[in-house]
Amino acid sequence: MTTFLWITLSFFIVAFIILFFFVRHGENQEKEPSSIGIILITAATLSIIVTIVFAGVMLVPMGAMFIAKRFFDFDTEISSIIFIGCVTVKYAIIFDHILQTSVQRMLQHKAIHHLAFNILRFFIFIGISSFVSLSMKASILFALVLTLLFVMIDLSDSEDRQRQQG
Repeated sequence: MTTFLWITLSFFIVAFIILFFFVRHGENQEKEPSSIGIILITAATLSIIVTIVFAGVMLVPMGAMFIAKRFFDFDTEISSIIFIGCVTVKYAIIFDHILQTSVQRMLQHKAIHHLAFNILRFFIFIGISSFVSLSMKASILFALVLTLLFVMIDLSDSEDRQRQQG
């Protein structure tokens, strides 16, 4: 858990520095710029919010692995869990929508599209967990849990879209 705290603290510091210069630049363009104290408080508040969101997103895959570790007695290191969490978050942000759109364009039938895409996700998550040399049993369980998590997110998203349309 110490590694996660160091990563979160490092993320906060980088976010604070970037947001400090961003807020300061915005304040310099106004006629009456604010004091440096207000700029520091604003940058710190925004950095805390961004860091909390980052930590929350990171804790989802880490929580799934901790549950699997506790219930199924998997012997994994925290660095492996953090690596899997980082790669999963990067996959979800960067590649998931691109792959979903590609599969949707290739397979026009909605049910086949969802099935094929979730099978593809399952194998992607097995590949992610194989980078840290998890056992096949752990990799399959990890992939299954994350695939089900993504399916639940997709179902929630489609319900929200239906409510907005109708």
